[in-house]
Amino acid sequence: MNIMHLQPTTHSRASPTRIQVVAALRFYATGTFQLMVGDYMHLSKASICRIVRDVSYALARMMNQFIHFPANTQTTKERFFDIAHIPNVVGAIDCTHVRVTVPKENQIFYVNRKRYHSINVQEICGPNREFYNIIAKYSGSTHDSRIFAQSAVFRDYEAGRIRGTLVGDAGYACKPYLLTPYDIPARNRTEGRFNKYHAKKRVCIEQAFGCLKRRFHVLHGEIRLPDPNKVCAVIAACCVLHNIAIRRRQPEFSM
Repeated sequence: MNIMHLQPTTHSRASPTRIQVVAALRFYATGTFQLMVGDYMHLSKASICRIVRDVSYALARMMNQFIHFPANTQTTKERFFDIAHIPNVVGAIDCTHVRVTVPKENQIFYVNRKRYHSINVQEICGPNREFYNIIAKYSGSTHDSRIFAQSAVFRDYEAGRIRGTLVGDAGYACKPYLLTPYDIPARNRTEGRFNKYHAKKRVCIEQAFGCLKRRFHVLHGEIRLPDPNKVCAVIAACCVLHNIAIRRRQPEFSM
């Protein structure tokens, strides 16, 4: 996909599509507040706000095209097995928190367990850190297990529509399709060995979060947008671009 072909909305047509895309990408990459980006791009603050919104929603609408489980999961299972010898694994699941600024009347719902305001984002990734599924709509106070229990992926697994298992941390309930570690300390050598292999598989989701936030520094700091829906669109847009970068073998960046 050539993101320069994104169609501008009627609100942003005063700026060429290329300028809109470059402005949004700079915002994602730097996390710089819109006014500063506007000064750099010679655009007004209002224009930058609209551009970030419009480009983010345009990219978010492409989630189903770029974020999905592979049609053939056999290669994925083999690559996970090469990491650690637990068979039939198709993905690693976890949540990450993205700091946000929220309206005062809703602040209590966004306070997470670390006592800051956030969106709690669920993501499932493969062995190469490509995202297979993301959910970016829940406030920071929502528990990881609740997000999963209310997801389409959960319903698909319960209905037997997805073959293969996920690996997740102890915050999730262990199910036939979701492997979690044994209690620590392990009661015997077999459980200890399983936990070791499980951790090796699950680390790819932590690496995926790190890679995502290094590419798009806006997710590493606090997203200062007044509407949580716009914040969620920015998160989804960055995840789409992350997958495109992986498929095109683009290099990662250091902090």
